[in-house]
Amino acid sequence: MGGALPELREVSFSARNTDILQSISYCYEEGKTTALTGASGSGKNIMLKVSAGFSSLPGNRPLPGAGY
Repeated sequence: MGGALPELREVSFSARNTDILQSISYCYEEGKTTALTGASGSGKNIMLKVSAGFSSLPGNRPLPGAGY
């Protein structure tokens, strides 16, 4: 595959005074399949958007591999 893989470091997100993500860190592994599961509103979509570089969160900096 080559190139840097997306990585999340200490990502937090709140909406309407509710914590959705709290200090989430994750490093994707080449050749591995990753599945995100959880209840509606648990932050799966936000996590994917940030990982792919389609969205940024205040206080979080882009990491190598983001923004395909």
